[in-house]
Amino acid sequence: MRITAAITGDLRGIMKAELKAVGAAIRSSVTESTDAVKQDWRGDVRSAGLGNRLANTIRSKVYPNDSPLRTAGFVWTKAPEIIDAHERGVTIRSHGGKYLAIPTDAAPKKGTDGKRVTPKTMPASYGELRFVPRRGKPPLLVADNVRVTGAGRVKGGTQVSTSKGRVRVRQSRSGVAAVMFILVPQVKLKKKFDLKAISEKGVNGMYQKLSSRLGAG
Repeated sequence: MRITAAITGDLRGIMKAELKAVGAAIRSSVTESTDAVKQDWRGDVRSAGLGNRLANTIRSKVYPNDSPLRTAGFVWTKAPEIIDAHERGVTIRSHGGKYLAIPTDAAPKKGTDGKRVTPKTMPASYGELRFVPRRGKPPLLVADNVRVTGAGRVKGGTQVSTSKGRVRVRQSRSGVAAVMFILVPQVKLKKKFDLKAISEKGVNGMYQKLSSRLGAG
């Protein structure tokens, strides 16, 4: 006895439709899982108390757009050194000096370069910073004769332009001294999150989504 079998219909069309369906399932699974990993990374950074600004440095991308069967997801941060330090837990030491300068709430938010303030980039209106040693405690950098607003914020003295185009500082007689920086030899960062574990969870979730969409059980 001979048994014969034949495929009826447009085989090429059937295969094309199947590939399209598989490609759509892959792309949807990768896209959803990539976004989930990004959101979980951001959530862990916020939960660690590091704020929205650092959390929002975490980005994601799904590529390529031309071939769904080769779709891949990529999650990264635009601040890799900071994220890595908090993920691993590291000790930060000063490279060029004896101390690390930690700005206090009294210090201005930005220095003369428009970036996070340092003793070298303090606005001239705060005058010369005074080094204050303390026995058994971290030394301080203090600004003298600064002004305190009614809201409790600290401001520098008044800048006065000279005929030579330079700027000198006229300090307020009623000013007070304010701590601008606390000086420490090193800072130990504790491990605050595990982004690798989140990534592995995302990969497992992607395979589960794909399996469900393809009906593989």
